[in-house]
Amino acid sequence: MSNQFKLMKEKRFRPFFLTQFWGAFNDNMFKTALITLVAFHAATLTTLDSGMLVTVLPGVFILPFFLFSATAGQLADKFEKSFIIRLVKIFEIGIMLFASTGFLLHNIWLLGVALFMMGMHSTLFGPIKYAYLPQHLGEKEIVGGNGMIEMGTFVAILMGQVLGAWIVIQRDHEIITSVAVLLIAALGYWHSRGVPDSPASEPLLEITGTRSPRPTAASSSYGIIRQCGSPSLRFHGSGSMAQPCLHNFPTLQKTYCMAMKAYSSCCCLHSRWA
Repeated sequence: MSNQFKLMKEKRFRPFFLTQFWGAFNDNMFKTALITLVAFHAATLTTLDSGMLVTVLPGVFILPFFLFSATAGQLADKFEKSFIIRLVKIFEIGIMLFASTGFLLHNIWLLGVALFMMGMHSTLFGPIKYAYLPQHLGEKEIVGGNGMIEMGTFVAILMGQVLGAWIVIQRDHEIITSVAVLLIAALGYWHSRGVPDSPASEPLLEITGTRSPRPTAASSSYGIIRQCGSPSLRFHGSGSMAQPCLHNFPTLQKTYCMAMKAYSSCCCLHSRWA
């Protein structure tokens, strides 16, 4: 296997890596800043219970993965990938403008909508992340390339969470947060302009979302989500009952984990309202 760090010198890899890095960084910085703000300064935003909002907001971010994952996968197959990447990054800039308005106006509803749209941003980018590398990396590079992307993603998540929590304890945090999320979104778009073309794998594919007439992995993801609410997975979600399903669809493991997180949030809400 070749040294994966050499890929950072390659134009076919570096712009994509940095686009993914800044996208994950911005996602987590914004989400953490919002949740921290709600947890410690809820009175400046809303009269709703801060504990309830802290429980609900992560679910708001995850919800688009359930609603749009199948459609996002089909879009990644049907259209040229670098074009979609740039559209998604422009979408991110628009979302951050919307979020900045929410921060400056202390409007929790605007911020909640922005959080949902950032979840949609991640949903649209996710399938592209896994489809892009096989088109641009050789057989001996693909494992190292995947490792670099995953490393960058987790580093970005950690850094974004730390910076997001730190920003909201500063004076004039509304302005600082607004400027930061906009700058990072713009930086992500700038790097996305260097991503090379990636031909569509199925340009004649019909976009059907979760209503796919044939049993594809995308349509099967809906079945996994439905099973997350079944009694067997409710009590054995991380045990042997779930393993055969994940073994058959390894690329859906993250979707399953998100489903269990959302289910945990629902349990917390039920216990709070009961």
